[in-house]
Amino acid sequence: RTAVELAHELAVGDLYAVEDIKGGRLVDDIAKNPKILVTEQEGGGQLFAFKATFDAVSSKQELLQLVNISPLGLKEPTEKDTYNGVQQDVAALFEEGAIYKITNPDGKTSVLFPRLKSHECKVDSDIRQLWAESGYKGRIDADDIDRELLKVGLQPTRQAKPEKRVLGKRKGPGTGKRRKKKQNN
Repeated sequence: RTAVELAHELAVGDLYAVEDIKGGRLVDDIAKNPKILVTEQEGGGQLFAFKATFDAVSSKQELLQLVNISPLGLKEPTEKDTYNGVQQDVAALFEEGAIYKITNPDGKTSVLFPRLKSHECKVDSDIRQLWAESGYKGRIDADDIDRELLKVGLQPTRQAKPEKRVLGKRKGPGTGKRRKKKQNN
């Protein structure tokens, strides 16, 4: 946006004349904001724009490189974080098998992980067959697993939570024995 458009939106009149409490100009404060990109126009004004979080990422290959250098995961970027069409590129990378996409149970946020050969492991066909026969498609609760293990006679390896100790009631100040002072007459 231009300075005039921004001034109309903020309803301040002349954006260059507005000062903050310390006497600094509002335009200078806006220019110092790390999330705002300021470019000079040819006619002599300034153009203000939102700076994307991942402004260096502009294609599917650059997105894949960003995910690959983030071994601890990368929050799924939105279009305001990167570029238009990033959601389709994330879906394409996931479908191609280039990345892992883990969605939180709330369904609102996802985390992207690199799909590295060092993280891959072979699963025996009998284990795959048992999993397919179980027919379970949803999320597995740890307590359900413990119950199922106990049903078939196996001891769960998950450690139990320590029981909370109930402490005695704490006495307030002044409830202990008071010491009597001897007075000399």
